[in-house]
Amino acid sequence: MYNNEVRMRPRTPLLLAPILAAGVLLPGARPAAAEPFLDLYAGAAQTESATVKAAQRDCNFGFFFATCGPETKATRDADFDLAATYGIRGGYWFEPVPWLGIAGDLSTFEADSDNVRFQIVPFTILVMARLPLLTTDDIPRGRLQPYV
Repeated sequence: MYNNEVRMRPRTPLLLAPILAAGVLLPGARPAAAEPFLDLYAGAAQTESATVKAAQRDCNFGFFFATCGPETKATRDADFDLAATYGIRGGYWFEPVPWLGIAGDLSTFEADSDNVRFQIVPFTILVMARLPLLTTDDIPRGRLQPYV
């Protein structure tokens, strides 16, 4: 016979140590600061011509199993049209390291040709670096800030 009972001992000293350490260290810490930003953008996207290959298999899902038919394949040459693209980007430039920032970018566009259409919605995480140019006492981060 197995005994599945587990006895837990109180761990007050182990839990109390990190709480006390945080109480001692945090009053001297500065609050984190950042320079937030939000961008909306629109433009044009040109997708290069391509040979597009696709495969599809139709499946019927039953209560206990699925049955699938044969795979259907198609190949098409596609000359894509110029498409509108738009998106939103938001992020932070960090105050302690003002040349470093992070952002998230969500955009969309549709690659469309006579034979093929794709709706593309990428989400990208960006790590950015900027260079402050034309700095003054009033604008210490610079009037011009090219970034990568």
